[in-house]
Amino acid sequence: MRENYVNIGRRRQARRKATSRILVVAVSAVIIFALSLMLGNYLKAQVAAIPPRGDMPDELLSGQLPADTSDASEVSIMASNLPLSTLADAAAIEAAVEELTLGSREAVSLCLRDAAGEVHFRSTVAQGLTGQAPAGLDLPLLLPALRSANIYSSAVFAVTSFAEPDAVARELQRAFEISLAAEIGAAGVDELLLTGLPITVDTLDDITAYISDIAAQLPEDVQLAVAVPPELVEGASGTVLSKQLSQYADTIALDLRGLVPGEGETYAEAVSAIFADASLYFSKYNMRVLLPDADDATFTELRQVLELNAVRNWQVVG
Repeated sequence: MRENYVNIGRRRQARRKATSRILVVAVSAVIIFALSLMLGNYLKAQVAAIPPRGDMPDELLSGQLPADTSDASEVSIMASNLPLSTLADAAAIEAAVEELTLGSREAVSLCLRDAAGEVHFRSTVAQGLTGQAPAGLDLPLLLPALRSANIYSSAVFAVTSFAEPDAVARELQRAFEISLAAEIGAAGVDELLLTGLPITVDTLDDITAYISDIAAQLPEDVQLAVAVPPELVEGASGTVLSKQLSQYADTIALDLRGLVPGEGETYAEAVSAIFADASLYFSKYNMRVLLPDADDATFTELRQVLELNAVRNWQVVG
Protein backbone atom coordinates (compact mmCIF):
# COMPACT_ATOMS: atom_id res chain seq x y z
CA MET A 1 0.00 0.00 0.00
CA ARG A 2 2.81 2.34 0.96
CA GLU A 3 4.49 1.55 -2.35
CA ASN A 4 1.35 2.71 -4.19
CA TYR A 5 1.41 6.03 -2.33
CA VAL A 6 5.10 6.40 -3.13
CA ASN A 7 4.52 5.65 -6.81
CA ILE A 8 1.60 8.10 -6.91
CA GLY A 9 3.80 10.77 -5.28
CA ARG A 10 6.59 10.14 -7.74
CA ARG A 11 4.17 10.37 -10.67
CA ARG A 12 2.77 13.66 -9.34
CA GLN A 13 6.28 14.99 -8.84
CA ALA A 14 7.23 13.91 -12.37
CA ARG A 15 4.10 15.64 -13.75
CA ARG A 16 4.97 18.82 -11.84
CA LYS A 17 8.52 18.74 -13.24
CA ALA A 18 7.18 18.11 -16.75
CA THR A 19 4.69 20.97 -16.36
CA SER A 20 7.49 23.21 -15.08
CA ARG A 21 9.69 22.32 -18.05
CA ILE A 22 6.82 23.04 -20.44
CA LEU A 23 6.28 26.46 -18.85
CA VAL A 24 9.99 27.24 -19.07
CA VAL A 25 10.08 26.20 -22.72
CA ALA A 26 6.91 28.17 -23.46
CA VAL A 27 8.20 31.31 -21.73
CA SER A 28 11.57 30.94 -23.47
CA ALA A 29 9.83 30.57 -26.81
CA VAL A 30 7.81 33.74 -26.20
CA ILE A 31 10.96 35.65 -25.21
CA ILE A 32 12.89 34.37 -28.23
CA PHE A 33 9.99 35.24 -30.52
CA ALA A 34 9.75 38.75 -29.06
CA LEU A 35 13.50 39.31 -29.40
CA SER A 36 13.45 37.94 -32.95
CA LEU A 37 10.60 40.29 -33.81
CA MET A 38 12.44 43.24 -32.31
CA LEU A 39 15.64 42.27 -34.13
CA GLY A 40 13.76 41.81 -37.37
CA ASN A 41 12.17 45.25 -37.08
CA TYR A 42 15.54 46.76 -36.25
CA LEU A 43 17.24 45.13 -39.23
CA LYS A 44 14.36 46.13 -41.47
CA ALA A 45 14.80 49.75 -40.39
CA GLN A 46 18.54 49.54 -41.01
CA VAL A 47 18.04 48.09 -44.47
CA ALA A 48 15.48 50.76 -45.29
CA ALA A 49 18.01 53.40 -44.29
CA ILE A 50 20.65 52.09 -46.70
CA PRO A 51 20.61 54.02 -49.99
CA PRO A 52 19.65 51.78 -52.91
CA ARG A 53 22.37 50.72 -55.32
CA GLY A 54 22.03 50.42 -59.03
CA ASP A 55 18.27 50.93 -59.35
CA MET A 56 17.17 53.33 -62.08
CA PRO A 57 13.87 55.12 -61.50
CA ASP A 58 12.06 56.31 -64.63
CA GLU A 59 12.20 59.94 -63.58
CA LEU A 60 16.00 59.75 -63.41
CA LEU A 61 16.30 58.00 -66.75
CA SER A 62 14.83 61.11 -68.35
CA GLY A 63 18.22 62.78 -67.93
CA GLN A 64 16.78 65.58 -65.82
CA LEU A 65 18.36 66.28 -62.46
CA PRO A 66 16.35 67.46 -59.46
CA ALA A 67 16.47 71.19 -58.87
CA ASP A 68 17.58 70.95 -55.23
CA THR A 69 21.23 71.15 -54.22
CA SER A 70 21.07 68.85 -51.19
CA ASP A 71 23.85 66.63 -52.57
CA ALA A 72 26.25 69.47 -53.33
CA SER A 73 29.73 69.16 -51.87
CA GLU A 74 30.67 71.79 -49.33
CA VAL A 75 34.30 71.69 -50.48
CA SER A 76 35.44 73.91 -53.34
CA ILE A 77 39.16 74.17 -54.05
CA MET A 78 41.45 75.50 -56.74
CA ALA A 79 44.42 73.20 -56.35
CA SER A 80 47.60 73.16 -58.39
CA ASN A 81 49.80 70.07 -58.57
CA LEU A 82 52.68 69.99 -56.10
CA PRO A 83 55.58 67.99 -57.61
CA LEU A 84 56.64 65.55 -54.92
CA SER A 85 60.06 64.89 -56.42
CA THR A 86 61.15 68.39 -55.36
CA LEU A 87 60.34 67.78 -51.68
CA ALA A 88 63.39 65.75 -50.72
CA ASP A 89 63.90 67.09 -47.19
CA ALA A 90 62.60 69.48 -44.56
CA ALA A 91 64.34 72.50 -46.13
CA ALA A 92 62.76 71.81 -49.53
CA ILE A 93 59.34 71.37 -47.93
CA GLU A 94 59.69 74.63 -46.00
CA ALA A 95 60.67 76.48 -49.18
CA ALA A 96 57.78 74.97 -51.17
CA VAL A 97 55.20 75.87 -48.52
CA GLU A 98 56.58 79.40 -48.30
CA GLU A 99 56.26 79.77 -52.08
CA LEU A 100 52.67 78.50 -51.95
CA THR A 101 51.88 81.01 -49.22
CA LEU A 102 53.41 83.90 -51.14
CA GLY A 103 51.38 82.85 -54.17
CA SER A 104 48.19 82.89 -52.07
CA ARG A 105 47.57 79.21 -52.79
CA GLU A 106 44.89 77.73 -50.55
CA ALA A 107 45.00 74.11 -51.79
CA VAL A 108 47.44 71.64 -53.33
CA SER A 109 47.14 68.33 -55.15
CA LEU A 110 49.48 65.52 -54.03
CA CYS A 111 49.78 62.44 -56.26
CA LEU A 112 50.61 59.76 -53.67
CA ARG A 113 49.76 56.72 -55.83
CA ASP A 114 49.73 56.83 -59.63
CA ALA A 115 47.84 54.85 -62.26
CA ALA A 116 50.69 52.33 -62.46
CA GLY A 117 50.28 51.56 -58.77
CA GLU A 118 53.53 53.27 -57.78
CA VAL A 119 53.58 54.73 -54.25
CA HIS A 120 55.23 58.16 -54.03
CA PHE A 121 55.64 58.56 -50.28
CA ARG A 122 57.51 56.73 -47.54
CA SER A 123 54.86 54.18 -46.72
CA THR A 124 55.13 51.82 -43.77
CA VAL A 125 52.36 49.69 -45.30
CA ALA A 126 54.23 49.36 -48.61
CA GLN A 127 57.44 48.59 -46.76
CA GLY A 128 55.75 45.83 -44.79
CA LEU A 129 54.46 44.28 -48.01
CA THR A 130 57.64 44.50 -50.10
CA GLY A 131 60.28 44.43 -47.38
CA GLN A 132 61.87 47.55 -48.92
CA ALA A 133 61.51 51.11 -47.67
CA PRO A 134 59.99 53.14 -50.53
CA ALA A 135 61.67 56.42 -51.29
CA GLY A 136 59.72 59.61 -51.82
CA LEU A 137 57.80 62.17 -49.84
CA ASP A 138 57.86 62.27 -46.05
CA LEU A 139 54.17 62.92 -45.30
CA PRO A 140 54.67 63.58 -41.55
CA LEU A 141 56.94 66.48 -42.54
CA LEU A 142 54.83 67.98 -45.32
CA LEU A 143 51.27 67.77 -43.99
CA PRO A 144 51.78 69.66 -40.71
CA ALA A 145 53.58 72.39 -42.66
CA LEU A 146 50.67 72.70 -45.09
CA ARG A 147 48.11 72.74 -42.28
CA SER A 148 50.04 75.43 -40.40
CA ALA A 149 49.89 77.55 -43.55
CA ASN A 150 46.13 76.87 -43.92
CA ILE A 151 46.70 75.08 -47.22
CA TYR A 152 44.20 72.32 -48.03
CA SER A 153 45.80 69.02 -49.07
CA SER A 154 44.11 66.64 -51.51
CA ALA A 155 45.87 63.27 -51.76
CA VAL A 156 45.38 61.68 -55.18
CA PHE A 157 45.13 57.90 -54.92
CA ALA A 158 44.82 55.84 -58.11
CA VAL A 159 42.89 52.59 -57.62
CA THR A 160 44.24 49.64 -59.63
CA SER A 161 42.67 46.59 -57.96
CA PHE A 162 39.58 46.59 -60.22
CA ALA A 163 41.81 45.99 -63.23
CA GLU A 164 43.27 42.81 -61.71
CA PRO A 165 41.80 39.80 -63.64
CA ASP A 166 42.57 37.16 -61.00
CA ALA A 167 40.01 37.14 -58.17
CA VAL A 168 42.46 36.21 -55.39
CA ALA A 169 45.06 38.74 -56.53
CA ARG A 170 42.30 41.35 -56.81
CA GLU A 171 41.23 40.83 -53.19
CA LEU A 172 44.83 41.00 -51.98
CA GLN A 173 45.40 44.18 -53.96
CA ARG A 174 42.18 45.62 -52.60
CA ALA A 175 43.21 44.91 -49.01
CA PHE A 176 46.57 46.57 -49.68
CA GLU A 177 44.87 49.67 -51.13
CA ILE A 178 42.52 50.00 -48.17
CA SER A 179 45.47 49.73 -45.74
CA LEU A 180 47.41 52.26 -47.77
CA ALA A 181 44.47 54.67 -47.79
CA ALA A 182 44.15 54.29 -44.02
CA GLU A 183 47.83 55.17 -43.63
CA ILE A 184 47.40 58.30 -45.77
CA GLY A 185 44.32 59.36 -43.82
CA ALA A 186 46.06 58.87 -40.49
CA ALA A 187 48.99 60.99 -41.69
CA GLY A 188 46.74 64.04 -41.67
CA VAL A 189 45.63 64.85 -45.22
CA ASP A 190 42.49 66.95 -45.58
CA GLU A 191 41.12 64.79 -48.39
CA LEU A 192 41.65 61.49 -50.16
CA LEU A 193 40.74 61.54 -53.88
CA LEU A 194 40.15 58.13 -55.47
CA THR A 195 40.78 57.97 -59.22
CA GLY A 196 40.66 55.14 -61.75
CA LEU A 197 37.42 53.56 -60.55
CA PRO A 198 35.55 51.87 -63.47
CA ILE A 199 32.17 53.39 -62.59
CA THR A 200 29.23 52.00 -64.54
CA VAL A 201 25.71 50.82 -63.67
CA ASP A 202 26.99 47.22 -63.66
CA THR A 203 29.91 47.92 -61.33
CA LEU A 204 28.12 50.35 -59.01
CA ASP A 205 27.49 47.86 -56.19
CA ASP A 206 31.13 46.76 -56.05
CA ILE A 207 32.37 50.36 -56.38
CA THR A 208 30.21 51.68 -53.54
CA ALA A 209 31.21 48.73 -51.34
CA TYR A 210 34.86 49.58 -52.01
CA ILE A 211 34.30 53.27 -51.27
CA SER A 212 32.53 52.35 -48.03
CA ASP A 213 35.49 50.17 -47.00
CA ILE A 214 37.87 53.06 -47.65
CA ALA A 215 35.67 55.57 -45.82
CA ALA A 216 35.48 53.30 -42.78
CA GLN A 217 39.28 53.50 -42.42
CA LEU A 218 39.56 57.28 -42.66
CA PRO A 219 39.43 59.69 -39.71
CA GLU A 220 36.15 61.61 -39.49
CA ASP A 221 37.76 64.90 -40.48
CA VAL A 222 39.20 63.52 -43.74
CA GLN A 223 37.04 64.18 -46.79
CA LEU A 224 36.59 61.46 -49.41
CA ALA A 225 36.40 62.42 -53.09
CA VAL A 226 35.69 60.09 -56.02
CA ALA A 227 36.67 60.76 -59.62
CA VAL A 228 34.27 59.82 -62.42
CA PRO A 229 34.92 59.59 -66.19
CA PRO A 230 33.53 62.23 -68.60
CA GLU A 231 31.24 59.57 -70.10
CA LEU A 232 29.22 59.66 -66.88
CA VAL A 233 27.66 63.03 -67.70
CA GLU A 234 26.83 62.07 -71.28
CA GLY A 235 24.30 59.25 -70.71
CA ALA A 236 20.99 58.99 -68.89
CA SER A 237 22.47 56.60 -66.32
CA GLY A 238 24.81 59.36 -65.14
CA THR A 239 22.04 60.87 -63.03
CA VAL A 240 21.64 57.61 -61.12
CA LEU A 241 25.36 57.05 -60.74
CA SER A 242 25.97 60.57 -59.47
CA LYS A 243 23.09 60.35 -57.03
CA GLN A 244 24.32 57.02 -55.64
CA LEU A 245 27.95 58.09 -55.41
CA SER A 246 26.97 61.26 -53.55
CA GLN A 247 25.65 59.01 -50.77
CA TYR A 248 29.11 57.52 -50.24
CA ALA A 249 31.57 60.29 -51.15
CA ASP A 250 31.84 63.88 -49.95
CA THR A 251 32.90 65.14 -53.39
CA ILE A 252 32.46 63.94 -56.98
CA ALA A 253 35.19 64.97 -59.40
CA LEU A 254 34.86 64.87 -63.17
CA ASP A 255 38.17 63.53 -64.47
CA LEU A 256 38.91 65.33 -67.74
CA ARG A 257 42.57 64.31 -67.97
CA GLY A 258 41.83 61.66 -70.59
CA LEU A 259 39.46 63.80 -72.63
CA VAL A 260 40.27 63.49 -76.34
CA PRO A 261 39.47 66.60 -78.43
CA GLY A 262 37.61 66.16 -81.69
CA GLU A 263 39.16 66.88 -85.07
CA GLY A 264 40.14 70.52 -85.32
CA GLU A 265 39.23 71.08 -81.64
CA THR A 266 41.59 72.20 -78.89
CA TYR A 267 41.64 70.58 -75.47
CA ALA A 268 40.21 73.75 -73.93
CA GLU A 269 37.34 73.73 -76.43
CA ALA A 270 36.59 70.09 -75.61
CA VAL A 271 36.49 70.97 -71.91
CA SER A 272 34.17 73.88 -72.63
CA ALA A 273 31.79 71.55 -74.48
CA ILE A 274 31.68 69.25 -71.44
CA PHE A 275 30.61 72.19 -69.26
CA ALA A 276 27.80 73.02 -71.66
CA ASP A 277 26.48 69.45 -71.53
CA ALA A 278 26.93 68.94 -67.78
CA SER A 279 25.91 72.28 -66.26
CA LEU A 280 23.17 70.67 -64.15
CA TYR A 281 25.65 68.22 -62.64
CA PHE A 282 27.93 71.04 -61.61
CA SER A 283 25.12 73.07 -60.05
CA LYS A 284 23.60 70.13 -58.16
CA TYR A 285 26.74 68.34 -56.96
CA ASN A 286 29.33 71.14 -57.06
CA MET A 287 31.44 68.74 -59.11
CA ARG A 288 35.16 69.29 -59.14
CA VAL A 289 37.09 69.27 -62.41
CA LEU A 290 40.31 67.25 -62.62
CA LEU A 291 42.76 68.66 -65.15
CA PRO A 292 46.14 67.44 -66.43
CA ASP A 293 49.36 69.13 -65.43
CA ALA A 294 49.69 71.10 -68.67
CA ASP A 295 52.13 73.71 -69.94
CA ASP A 296 51.57 77.35 -68.98
CA ALA A 297 49.88 78.35 -72.24
CA THR A 298 47.40 75.46 -72.18
CA PHE A 299 46.67 75.97 -68.51
CA THR A 300 46.04 79.69 -69.01
CA GLU A 301 43.52 78.80 -71.71
CA LEU A 302 41.90 76.23 -69.41
CA ARG A 303 41.64 78.77 -66.60
CA GLN A 304 39.78 81.10 -68.95
CA VAL A 305 37.33 78.31 -69.79
CA LEU A 306 36.82 77.61 -66.09
CA GLU A 307 36.16 81.26 -65.31
CA LEU A 308 33.74 81.66 -68.22
CA ASN A 309 31.74 78.72 -66.89
CA ALA A 310 31.90 79.95 -63.27
CA VAL A 311 33.77 76.79 -62.22
CA ARG A 312 35.74 77.46 -59.04
CA ASN A 313 36.22 73.88 -57.95
CA TRP A 314 39.14 72.37 -59.85
CA GLN A 315 42.31 70.39 -59.29
CA VAL A 316 45.40 69.70 -61.35
CA VAL A 317 46.64 66.11 -61.10
CA GLY A 318 50.22 65.32 -62.03
